[in-house]
Amino acid sequence: MTCWDDVGDLRRLLDPESLTALLRDGAVPATWAVPDHLRLKAGVNALVGLRIETASGRQAGYVRTYADPAQAGRAAQKWHRMQVDATMSGPGVRLLPGGTSVLFLFPNDARVRRLRLLVGRPRRLARVLADLEHFQQGHLRLGRTTFEVLRYKPERRLVACARLVVDEEPRALVFRLRADGAGSELSMITRRLHAALGARVPRPLGLLFDGALVAEDVVPGAGLAAAVAADDADPEAVAEVIAALHTSGITLPAQLEASDILDRALAGLDLLTAVDPSIAPALRELRSNLVAALPPPRPSVSLHGDLHLDQVILAPSGPVVLDFERAATGPAGHDLGTLVAHLRAEGRDAFSAAFVDAYARIRGVDATDLAFFVGCGLVQRAVLAFRSLLPEWQAAVPHLVELARQELAGRPRWDVAFPRRSGLWPAWTESGGVRRYGRWDPADRTLTDVRPSDDDALPGLGLLLAQGGGLATYRPGQRAVVRLEGEAGVRFVKVLPPGRAQKLVTRASALDRAAATPGFPQLAPIVDACLERGTVTFAELPGPTLRDLLLAGEGEDAIPAVAAAVVAFQGAAIPEGIHVKPGSSLDDWVGFVAHHAPGLAPCYQRVFRALPTPPVGERLVLAHGDLHDGNVILTQGGVGLLDLDGVAAADPAEDVANLLAHLVLRAIQRDGEPAQGHGQGERFLAAYQAAGGVAPTDAVAAATARTLFRLACVHLFRGRWHSITPLLLHEALTSVRHHQPVPSP
Repeated sequence: MTCWDDVGDLRRLLDPESLTALLRDGAVPATWAVPDHLRLKAGVNALVGLRIETASGRQAGYVRTYADPAQAGRAAQKWHRMQVDATMSGPGVRLLPGGTSVLFLFPNDARVRRLRLLVGRPRRLARVLADLEHFQQGHLRLGRTTFEVLRYKPERRLVACARLVVDEEPRALVFRLRADGAGSELSMITRRLHAALGARVPRPLGLLFDGALVAEDVVPGAGLAAAVAADDADPEAVAEVIAALHTSGITLPAQLEASDILDRALAGLDLLTAVDPSIAPALRELRSNLVAALPPPRPSVSLHGDLHLDQVILAPSGPVVLDFERAATGPAGHDLGTLVAHLRAEGRDAFSAAFVDAYARIRGVDATDLAFFVGCGLVQRAVLAFRSLLPEWQAAVPHLVELARQELAGRPRWDVAFPRRSGLWPAWTESGGVRRYGRWDPADRTLTDVRPSDDDALPGLGLLLAQGGGLATYRPGQRAVVRLEGEAGVRFVKVLPPGRAQKLVTRASALDRAAATPGFPQLAPIVDACLERGTVTFAELPGPTLRDLLLAGEGEDAIPAVAAAVVAFQGAAIPEGIHVKPGSSLDDWVGFVAHHAPGLAPCYQRVFRALPTPPVGERLVLAHGDLHDGNVILTQGGVGLLDLDGVAAADPAEDVANLLAHLVLRAIQRDGEPAQGHGQGERFLAAYQAAGGVAPTDAVAAATARTLFRLACVHLFRGRWHSITPLLLHEALTSVRHHQPVPSP
């Protein structure tokens, strides 16, 4: 059977190294090249968008590759007979070595042919824009027009911002240049929408080239995606705008039915089945569930047709909806479903719920219908993850498919859960800022409420709460931390089952004997303990945690001091009473994932099998046991460590790797690039080795990969952070190359 990527040069085009070599063989002076977009007609041809780096700068482009070399030859020959724009990388269209692929370098485009007439020609662009009816009465300064590409989809469209001067006043507009023959329907649609909705949609400025170019005003403001991420978006305002669109009564030329949306989703599932056969069982189940959930015909409304987070700008006057290329008449649930699907994919569940509630208060929402449309929307997000060639697409696709399954079968009733090998799982859910704690039964999927003050396993907790203590952290039946304020200042009380409290006190006493080691980190002293109730009271170590600083984009300068403190901690003699830490295994976590989300099991097992073996250390050191940035505190006197329950004698690589993996995690959680976290890890390792750290670099790399995998498992059960698990899986596979040996200073 032919594999999906067995088309012309497609396999070479999808690998950056072989892609770069192919381009160089074709006389393109590429220093590096990355594929960033794929459209595939299996067994026939494919289009691959490219980002090409050269010594002269970045060059955009794409390749058409064909299963039939004769077809590639005909395409290249056709362009040789036409005028082709030269680029900084040479001829703009050429047949690549091997004869199955044709390279198009921006602005040359096989279907958006007017592109090369405008890009890089500001005076010509100004003359073209001067023909827009909105500017026909004004004087446009030809030499002061600039051009910025916002989005480019090869052979589909270019979206750009033009800045120009009209009657000596600066103006800016957005124009969409589409494939030849796209027609004028978009201009007609935007005019009708603006007439009905006013400032809720951009003001249209006219059309050119028989509708292939459509211009509109620039909308100032932040994108909805960024605003939601910053918790700075009003779901009611967004719901009001979408409801206004749906009740506008505008006649639109295209008609969309729920069955059309289902057909599109099923076609997406067919593509994903061909791309990743390992998840075929999950895709078959989802197919059956979608077909069964197809809603009956509903009243039609005016639809956006492709509503997602990047289609809404929060302007000073309120939300503005962009890009009506797929506008149609159809069921309102389609717009709601695509937006909620994007929010779910990004882990923005709280905003999603608030948006749906706000919309329901205006127009009503059928929950069963919405589940169908959200499921279809998540399938399209999965297809988009593949077609966008995200580095983590092989993990993102099954993750999104699992979210679609949950949407149709019912989501878990918890926001955060803590899996256990046997028995009930501690869990909590939150609504309206109120947290509800309970125990989750994974067998019958029920959540039984637990009041913290009535937790029988933690007999000391109720009294502390009755005394006015504030609950800082809590896992039902396992542990809690209570914050107390009094004349003696702030105290933190760790509440444990009584037997575990004695072990904590024993460890803390043993560590007191190690604290004389030069450079040893500060530890919060025990000021009281009641072992019968399982409470151990610590004095406060004032200062921010490293996690708080990193999430705020700060704290990197403290990394060398943290590394030195870790070296001092590991360098202390292991006190009597500190036991050897038993070997850790990831098998339990693989099992938890398979039980909770069977459709994700093949993906997690594939990554698990590729992980390096655990490091086998030849020496044991004093180890924290759970060293991460949340347990590192930066005090005025230096570096402190919190949460010493797991202190043991262990391989030094384990603590180091746990911290490095969390640096990557924090970079992802603050919407940064994983490379930022890896860079911080490299800085830590350099300082650690300079201070005399004994963990071998290869052992740290192996343990970091395994820790990132464990974090991918953990965060599958962490509510809003489920969306980052595909990226964590990808980083687990690629992390070893980030931690090569650091040269000695």
